[in-house]
This record gives sequence, C-alpha cells and structure tokens, in this order.
Amino acid sequence: MTMTLNHSANSGQRKSLSGQIDRLDSILDGLDQALQGAIIDAVKEAVSVAVTEAVHRTVIEIVSHPQILQLLRGTVPTPSPAPSPTPSNSATARPVRRAWRWATTRLQGGFAAAADRVRAVRATVAGTCRQANAIWALKRPVAIALGVGAVVGMAAYASSPWLAGIVSGLSAAGAALGMQLVMFFRRLFAAPAH
Repeated sequence: MTMTLNHSANSGQRKSLSGQIDRLDSILDGLDQALQGAIIDAVKEAVSVAVTEAVHRTVIEIVSHPQILQLLRGTVPTPSPAPSPTPSNSATARPVRRAWRWATTRLQGGFAAAADRVRAVRATVAGTCRQANAIWALKRPVAIALGVGAVVGMAAYASSPWLAGIVSGLSAAGAALGMQLVMFFRRLFAAPAH
C-alpha cells in the first residue's frame, strides 16, 4: 500500500513526456509567430527609413542643383505689359527655339537625376527584401536547433548530474567537430584565387 501511495504522490510531481512535448510544441509555435512579427516589423522599418532617406536626398539634390533653381526662378510669372502684335520672323524665332531647347535639356537632366534616385531607392528596397528573405530562410533550422536544445536540456535536467555532464560534453564536442568540418569543406571547395 505504501508503494502505491508513493507512486501516486510522485506521479503528480513528475511531468509526462507527452506533456513536455506539447509544451515544447507550444513554445516553438510562439517563437515562430514572434519571429514572423519581428522580421515583418524590421523590414517595414528598414524600408520606411530607406525610402524616407532617399526622398530626402533627392529633394535636397534637386533643390540644390543650380540649373534647376535657375529654371524654377525663370518660371515665376512676372507682370509684363500687354503684348504688342509683331510679325513673326526668323530673328525672334531663333532665340525662342534656343531657349526652348535649353529648358527642355535642363528638364530632361532633372528628370534623369530624379529617375536615378528612384532606381537607387528601388535597389535599396530590393536589397533589404533579399536580406529579410535570407533571414527568413533560417527560420526552420533555428527552430529545429532550439527544439533539440530544449529537449536535450530538459532530459539533462531530469537526469542525474553525471549523465547531464556527459550529454553536455558530447554535445559541445559534436558542435565543435561540426564547425571544424564546415570550415574544412569550405576551404576544400573554395574557388582558387587567380
């Protein structure tokens, strides 16, 4: 009878493996959701900062460009006397055409500079998205590593100290050996420098 009492008293204290696995599963789900939210927030913030900075630089460059300033100052309407009818001849048409060519050339240069800035912003945003995708690709290996580490940690916690020491020593040796193998194969298969 005392055996059953001790057994039933210990069963309330000792957690079942399925309960621990369920708990670990819920922890991994929570980490997955938190990781998704953190990456989305980081990408939004990075894109927002990149776009704001690019627009700011573009406006400063456009406003500080002397030819664009001259063009803008020339577009302000000035009061002029009523035009007197004069016959159109080639002497007055030539300066108008020259001024028109000059203005269109300057506008094309300003538009080209603005288009270059937009391309730079697009490249920055694309680079940020590529970095976010590279980080996102590591989601599964990191979650697996955290899960294995948590299971091994719980097993070591529940076991005796000498077994926990052996498990942690073997784990550390395996991790060090794995890193050495990775570095060896990178050097082995690296392209030779010419």
